[in-house]
Amino acid sequence: MDFLDRHAPGFLLQDLEVGNRRHLIFYTDRQLQLLAKAKTWYMDGTFRCINSPWKQLFSIHGFVKSGERLKQIPLVFVIMSGKKKEDYYEVLRFIDRRLPEDISLQGFVADFEAALWQALKDRFPRMPIQGCVFHWTQAVFRKVQEHGLQVNITDITITIIISYWCYKR
Repeated sequence: MDFLDRHAPGFLLQDLEVGNRRHLIFYTDRQLQLLAKAKTWYMDGTFRCINSPWKQLFSIHGFVKSGERLKQIPLVFVIMSGKKKEDYYEVLRFIDRRLPEDISLQGFVADFEAALWQALKDRFPRMPIQGCVFHWTQAVFRKVQEHGLQVNITDITITIIISYWCYKR
């Protein structure tokens, strides 16, 4: 921990317990300030880089201005041992309580995890939630494959086709 204390003080901020499940929440004060300024929080969970007893690495991203460009960067990391609505709710509540009153948040973009959506609706009832186009496209393509309807097409091509079709309307 000496390395983290020297180079990123306060990076491990919480070992949150929800029932018999644990969630390790990581961010710096600067990352939290940037999260408070973000209009949209982009949320994602990944399972491939996590081993038991953990279930996922959940992250919250926001767009940050860098020179003349906007870049989406991860601002909060949570190693979670559960993925129930209560788990997401308590993680969101912990983060929300550490933000200033006047945050810029206007909505969320998330993958299609039902428990996450319900926790977002419960914790932030007035905020709109949008599904992530990338994850939606993945789900559609999986269904296409399940029914043997795929052709020799790349994931990026199907993403472009479906995105064009959705936004053209």
